[in-house]
Amino acid sequence: MSETFFEIVFEDPPTELQLSTELKCREVMKSNDNKKIKEYCCSLLRNQSRCDAVIAGALGKIAELESKLIIQEKLHNKSFINKIFFLIQQKFITNKLEKLVKEIVFDKP
Repeated sequence: MSETFFEIVFEDPPTELQLSTELKCREVMKSNDNKKIKEYCCSLLRNQSRCDAVIAGALGKIAELESKLIIQEKLHNKSFINKIFFLIQQKFITNKLEKLVKEIVFDKP
C-alpha cells in the first residue's frame, strides 16, 4: 500500500468521529442559551488556531525532511565539485523558502 502524504491527510474521518461531531452540532442547534453558544464558539476558534499552528509546523517539518532526503539521493552520484555547487544552491533556495514561509505565516489576518 503506497499512499502519498496528501492521500492520508485528506481522507474522511472515522465514522465514530463523524457521529460524535453530528451529535455535538445537534446539541448546539437545540440550545437557546446564547451566552453558552458564544463561549463555545470562542473556545472552538482558539482551539482551531492552535491546531493550525501545529499542522503548519508538522507540514513544514515533513517538507524539510523530504527535501533533505532528495538532496541526499542527488548527492550520492555527484562528483565533489558538483556536490559543493549543489549544496550552495540548496542553501540559497532554503533561505528563500524560509523567508517566504515566515511572511506567509506571520502575515495571516
